Amino acid sequence: MDRVPSMTNAYSQAPWRKQVQVAVGFLLVLVMAALVASVYLYVSSQAVASGVQVQTVQATMTSMRLAIEDYETELAKLTSEKVMAERAEDLGFEPVDPGTLRYLEVDGYGGRKPSVMAQPPAPKQTTTSVIESDEYSETLLEWLTKNILTPSDLIKEIGP
Repeated sequence: MDRVPSMTNAYSQAPWRKQVQVAVGFLLVLVMAALVASVYLYVSSQAVASGVQVQTVQATMTSMRLAIEDYETELAKLTSEKVMAERAEDLGFEPVDPGTLRYLEVDGYGGRKPSVMAQPPAPKQTTTSVIESDEYSETLLEWLTKNILTPSDLIKEIGP
């Protein structure tokens, strides 16, 4: 009987070993939690950096749109009828009475020619089929009807 307790004592672990196992397990869980937290922080920081970059680009686009609209407004002001009339008057131009206009005819000038944006449509050419064999002109439905729905031809081929 003395051998049974001595055997269990021989195979049981020392208390310090149990404490070390618990401490190592706790540290392992702590290290895993730290790894997960660091990956989460890295991904979050990348998302924030991308968001800031998108906002910066959007702000640049907005300021460019406003600048373009300012330029278009300035161009509209400069090309308005009133400003153009003042500029023409400053340059020495005068308004013309349509009755006093004279047109000159220039020999050899045929007038403006219409611009051609696309080629004129070519005449339609009909193509003829080069395939003359019945094997290539059979439809799928005809083939299915011939080979699947009427299997007598197949039985004749397989038969004795």
